[in-house]
Amino acid sequence: MVWEEMELGSCPLEDMIFWVMRMIISAVYQMPQGDYHDNISIDEDYLETFEDMYYYTLLVLYSRYGKNLE
Repeated sequence: MVWEEMELGSCPLEDMIFWVMRMIISAVYQMPQGDYHDNISIDEDYLETFEDMYYYTLLVLYSRYGKNLE
């Protein structure tokens, strides 16, 4: 749905990457907490650059799934 609504197949690469990161962050936030009570969260108002959002996306994914890799 987002792919078609935001026309991610034909938009600039930066726009596509932004929306994919946004979907990942939002999807992880919507998941039930379960055993993941120590998820790391940062106020997104502090994200100033594209790079900030990229690293925040990685942090969100790691805080959700990274502990299972050990």
